Amino acid sequence: MTTSDDTPDGASDRDKTAQDETVQNETDRDETAQDEPEQDEAPRGETDQDESERDDSDQDEIPQDKTDQDASDRNESGQDETVQDDTGRADPTRVDSANDAADRDAPRGRRSQQTAVLVLGAIAVLLIGVVVGLLLRMTFDGDDDSNKPAADSAAVGFSQDMIRHHQQAVEMATLELYGGSDPQVRSLAYDILTSQVNQIGQMQSWLARWDYPIDNPGEPMAWMTDHGSGHHHDGSDHAGSTEPSMDMDMSASGVPMPGMATTEEMNQLRSLQGSELDLYFLQLMLRHHQGGIEMMEYAVEPDHVSEDYVRNLAQQMINVQESESETMTKMIESRGAAPLPMN
Repeated sequence: MTTSDDTPDGASDRDKTAQDETVQNETDRDETAQDEPEQDEAPRGETDQDESERDDSDQDEIPQDKTDQDASDRNESGQDETVQDDTGRADPTRVDSANDAADRDAPRGRRSQQTAVLVLGAIAVLLIGVVVGLLLRMTFDGDDDSNKPAADSAAVGFSQDMIRHHQQAVEMATLELYGGSDPQVRSLAYDILTSQVNQIGQMQSWLARWDYPIDNPGEPMAWMTDHGSGHHHDGSDHAGSTEPSMDMDMSASGVPMPGMATTEEMNQLRSLQGSELDLYFLQLMLRHHQGGIEMMEYAVEPDHVSEDYVRNLAQQMINVQESESETMTKMIESRGAAPLPMN
């Protein structure tokens, strides 16, 4: 009896103990399972933080590399530094400034080259004039020096004084070529320079052939002893006078011959540039042409000059300078200015 009662009770106790242990084990596993994710999450958090730090480091390094590359590009090209800003974008203001500077420099360089060529061309024209003058002299007079004009003749005096008169015109034309701004005025200056340099060459060749000096050793225009127009340098009338037609006392005007510019006027011309030079050149050259006409008209008269080639050149001067004077008068008027009075 005792044995049978103990067995069921013992079995029941064991079953209960086993159930309790099972429940306890399951509870322990649940708690362990809950703890394990928390433990696993801590390393993952540290890993995410490490990755974030690495990402931040990579982001910091990329701009540095780009900055180094940009700096290298700027150092390799000085032009990029001029026309680009710090971001690498083109700076329109700087680009326009650089282009404007280039545009200003290019015309100056081209103009200097063109002017140098023009001056060299004028020198060549002078040499041609010398050759032409010698050929004309030999054609008319041959090798016979018996036809040589007298030292005080109108042919010699005209050649000597007109060379001096022309030389100043050539200087004025050269100044306009270098500093003028109007293409039409500069073109006119070139025509004057080349034509008068050629004429200087012809007259110098005559004087060399005649064995006379190029510079007049006496008073300017003293060879005009019976000029029919009868006008003094100051414009007073003395018709029929046998004295020189020009008053040789130049103290009042400061010039040796009519129309020539004074030293002060030439200095002023040299100081001007651009449109101011254009106008003053036209005014001085117009008066210069007008002042020289009287000598030319005297030299074309056969009663004054027996040498045909001298008279022919004087007539050519009249034809050319009258046409140029008309052109200059219109140019001066178009600028709202007036011609200079005769000195």
